[in-house]
Amino acid sequence: MDGKEIIADALYGRPGGFTFLEVDVTQAMSQNERKIALYREIRDSGRWQAKNGAFPEILYVTVSEYRRKRLATLLDGMNARVLTAGELR
Repeated sequence: MDGKEIIADALYGRPGGFTFLEVDVTQAMSQNERKIALYREIRDSGRWQAKNGAFPEILYVTVSEYRRKRLATLLDGMNARVLTAGELR
C-alpha cells in the first residue's frame, strides 16, 4: 500500500465484513488523528476494497465521554462507531 500500513489493535471478521478495533487508553489524541487520517486515506484510495471487498467498520473503545466525542468527530463520514469502556459492560 505505497509503504503505508495500519496496525490496528485487532481486526476481526463478522458476517458481512471486517471490523478494525482500536482501544484508546493512553495514546495522545494526535496519534489517533494521524491513524484516522491514514484509515481515511486507505479507504479513499480503494486499495483495500480492490483486494478484500468493503472497507471495514472502525470501532474505537475509549475511556471518557470527552474522548468519545472527539473521536466521533474525527471519524465523521466513515463507517465507524465509538464506545466508552462503560458502554461495553
